Amino acid sequence: GKGAARDRGVLLSCNVCDACDGCMGVNHAPFLTLPLPVPCAVVHPGVARVRPGTTLQHCMQAFVAPQALEGLVCPRCTLRTAAATAAAKAAAAPAQQVVP
Repeated sequence: GKGAARDRGVLLSCNVCDACDGCMGVNHAPFLTLPLPVPCAVVHPGVARVRPGTTLQHCMQAFVAPQALEGLVCPRCTLRTAAATAAAKAAAAPAQQVVP
């Protein structure tokens, strides 16, 4: 019914390049529930407790916090590097003389 549609959503995310701040595609992920991380403090090995004073806002902040991803190649930076390399090669090449 109408209540079920209200309980769904779409999570949007984007991988952002650290070098140029370019977005490498927007991802759309439908969800029924959000798996919010709960900040915990380790009491001793194998035992963790929710940190005192933890609120829903703390959990949401942890959920949307940026994450470093290894191995991503930014197409924008790759294109800039290729263009710079081509320009450097062109500048270093001896000038061609055109004979009429």
